[in-house]
This record gives sequence, structure tokens and C-alpha cells, in this order.
Amino acid sequence: MDVRRARAPRRRGPDPRRARELAFVGATASPTNLCAQALCPTPAALHRYLTERLGALEHVRSIETSPVLRTVKALD
Repeated sequence: MDVRRARAPRRRGPDPRRARELAFVGATASPTNLCAQALCPTPAALHRYLTERLGALEHVRSIETSPVLRTVKALD
């Protein structure tokens, strides 16, 4: 996610800090600024989240996604 620094505290669209889909959000020292992990039950739900929720935020300029379709092995 690439987010421009806001000059005024105006907020339009949903508050991303309250998103149920987000499992992790972290700041990065790279051109993307943020790294986030969203958990969506279907591809349609992921599309809705990206287009309707994140797309509605004024200062989001671009989004890159890499869907994980299946986890083969995980540590418990």
C-alpha cells in the first residue's frame, strides 16, 4: 500500500484501523510505506475490500496484492 502523508486530519471513507479483515499492518522503510495482511473468505470478498474499503480512502495511491490460495505447511 502506498499512502501519501495527509496535511489535514480530514477522513473520508472507512477507518482502516477498524477493518475486521486486517490481521496485520506494519510500517515499512520502503517506497510502499505499509505492509498489511487481510484475511478474506472468498476472492469476491477480497475484491470488495480492495475496491470499496481501501479504494475509498483519499490518500491511498496504489495497492499491490499477492493472494495466498492455500497454506501447505504451518508451524503450530
